[in-house]
Amino acid sequence: MWSAVAGLATVAGPAARGALVSGPDWRWIFFINVPIGVLDLVGTLLVVPDVRTGQQSSLGLLGAALSTAGLSLIVHGLIEGQRYDWGTITSFLSIPLVLALGVVFLGVIAPHQRSRQDSRPPVPFELFRRRGFTVSAALCVMLLFESIGVLLLLTLYLQSVLGLSAGKAGLALVPGPLVSLFVAPVAGIAVGRPGGRKILVPGLLIFGGIARTAVMAKADSSVWTVIPGQIVFGVGMGLVFAPTSTLAMQEIPPRLTGAASGMFTTFRQIGGVVGAAAVGTLLQSRLAAEGVPEAVRQQAGRLADAAYAGGLTNAVRHGLFLPVAVAVVASASAWTSPAPCWNRPKTAYGALAPPGLPDAGET
Repeated sequence: MWSAVAGLATVAGPAARGALVSGPDWRWIFFINVPIGVLDLVGTLLVVPDVRTGQQSSLGLLGAALSTAGLSLIVHGLIEGQRYDWGTITSFLSIPLVLALGVVFLGVIAPHQRSRQDSRPPVPFELFRRRGFTVSAALCVMLLFESIGVLLLLTLYLQSVLGLSAGKAGLALVPGPLVSLFVAPVAGIAVGRPGGRKILVPGLLIFGGIARTAVMAKADSSVWTVIPGQIVFGVGMGLVFAPTSTLAMQEIPPRLTGAASGMFTTFRQIGGVVGAAAVGTLLQSRLAAEGVPEAVRQQAGRLADAAYAGGLTNAVRHGLFLPVAVAVVASASAWTSPAPCWNRPKTAYGALAPPGLPDAGET
């Protein structure tokens, strides 16, 4: 259900963004969050029950600061790397140093969390001792990497090469998420029967069907060139997102569900941010290799100079193969996903038994 609702939001997002950019002003893509935030706040106060578990927890401010700084440095380094030719920014500060510092900050989080004295750290590392959660979290990062990367590149292609307005480009991106909206609930229910890998692996390979767009896209193509690849992409997205969420949470005990849900959402955000930065970096590199001048590269949302439309198209096509490669790696990772817990034997007290534990009769 969560994946279906997220699919609905993904359908509405591109169309709404396109309407705002084509209509009032592009700044409204930020201003629109104010009324939406107010509605969320009112809805929370009216609908969400005030349920308290009585369990104590503490906010890890240092851990939050480390993770924010680490991700910010890595994303900044990826986005600005091409601009500084992957070298010196100023004085002793360079792109490699920025990236290295980001990795160091993220690397410090684990020992910091382990050193905490309280019994309920914000990031309980016992979550990662559960194979289902660990595999699903890794898949989640790769899935958002692919999704955001594909949408970023297709938006650039539709507007800067094919010359579509922001509104029309948004509508052209609707078919994929719309298909996913109907596929996701079915996949989420079906994952309990054949098992996770039997849905995830084909879904991820179908997800990589966006390669069809990479092969077919040309500087003089029509918008209909993008639609078939979008539909295939949407089917794969629907087959993957819901089962990944299901498998991530299936073995989590009630006391850890809040932390597990928060961590899983965090991995989604990380995947999206890094995906956008990495695909953007590859795109800039390819544009430079194709000889597209900096002035033309900055024309996002406007028709590129006809002389450079071919180079921009080639750069987008090369960029699309990065999410496809990530989908192939993710499909290999999906082979290690465990069987759904409801296919496993139960203990004498009805608890979910880990693999290999005798069932109630044998006990």
